[in-house]
Amino acid sequence: MVASFAMTSYPAQAYIWLGDAEQGDLQKAERYAQSALALQATAPKRKAIARIDLGIILAQTGEPEEAAALGCKALTTPRLVSSVRIHAANLNDVLTSRYPELPAVRDFGEALRQVRPIG
Repeated sequence: MVASFAMTSYPAQAYIWLGDAEQGDLQKAERYAQSALALQATAPKRKAIARIDLGIILAQTGEPEEAAALGCKALTTPRLVSSVRIHAANLNDVLTSRYPELPAVRDFGEALRQVRPIG
């Protein structure tokens, strides 16, 4: 199962960071992120990261409410480790830079602040 995650999640993250819409990077990223999410039925941390990756893609393609909802769902994972928080912070950066006025974006930012360690 780890190999399946690596074969779907890592390409999704790479295409997110490439982000060339003309080259179809975001569409490729979305396909990989959806596959990673489908594969991770029993791995909460990996499922949370896949949700956040998909959220980043949705935020970049004009669906900020859905992106924020996926981010909030990811933050409810039973074992919220630092890698999930880091990915969530990346999603928050994308959302707040593009859609700072949306209530869903502000709600996600507040949910993230509630789960981030102080210090």
